[in-house]
Amino acid sequence: MVDQVSSDRSEEVAPETAFSLLTDEIRIEIIGVLGHTPGYTASFSTLQEQVGIADSGLFNYHLQKLTDHFIRHTENGYTLQYAGRLIHRAILAGMFTKRPQTTPVELQDACPTCGTTLESSYTDGRHRVMCPDCGGVSFMSALHPAGLEHRTLTEVLEASDRLSRHGVALTMDGICTHCSGIVTPTIVTDSTRPFGQPFADHSCKNCGLILTTNIGETLLPHPVVISFFHDHGVDLRATRTWELAFCIADEYLTVLSEDPWQITVSIPVGDEELRVTVDGDLNVIEFDRNNRS
Repeated sequence: MVDQVSSDRSEEVAPETAFSLLTDEIRIEIIGVLGHTPGYTASFSTLQEQVGIADSGLFNYHLQKLTDHFIRHTENGYTLQYAGRLIHRAILAGMFTKRPQTTPVELQDACPTCGTTLESSYTDGRHRVMCPDCGGVSFMSALHPAGLEHRTLTEVLEASDRLSRHGVALTMDGICTHCSGIVTPTIVTDSTRPFGQPFADHSCKNCGLILTTNIGETLLPHPVVISFFHDHGVDLRATRTWELAFCIADEYLTVLSEDPWQITVSIPVGDEELRVTVDGDLNVIEFDRNNRS
């Protein structure tokens, strides 16, 4: 039985070499055509015709530049490899080309710190729900520009929250949402935060991505929390993260110990309260349910 997977790094190329291959509009067009072709595969002649380059020598020159890095030559023709598909999808999503911004829109939810009505806005690829008065950020999620297209405000809020929830669930499973690398959590304290309460930085060992979450937010995928809300007739999936006070307000945290870390999150629903205690790796080590009366 193999306990550890070893990867062959002999075919790796330098990042500057890989990206330099994409600096020609003909090559981008080749990737685009294959990206829209069933099976991501086309013959040389079909590909040349659809790209619209009459000079076979010129077309072949650019095609060969992409072959073995973004495209693979097979017996069925030229196939867009996984890296090429990622480039194609990134272009369609507007990750490299679109920079939309939205005017802040007032929501119906109140800031947990000062009580001011929260606002939703989008800039720099991120959707934020924050307070216009105290500047507190109740929610932030990476959202590609395509996520704004053909959606109402309500639908954008729903998509952003669902995307964030799935990201947190993957992160809690130790999987990076960007590169699939290994993610590990670190408990962090910051004196500038209300009550000076801790939060979590989840860092990827491979790509360096850091996802910052509140402690309560990390409990959203846990079956104990999901079933607690279900027992009270509440579908946790239908409640947005910034509407759940224990996910955004530090007052619901109690630090029992810092060495080792033990943090309790209080989750009130109706006349009952669920108290969940996690350790420094954000593993649930204890929980109990009590009446609030």
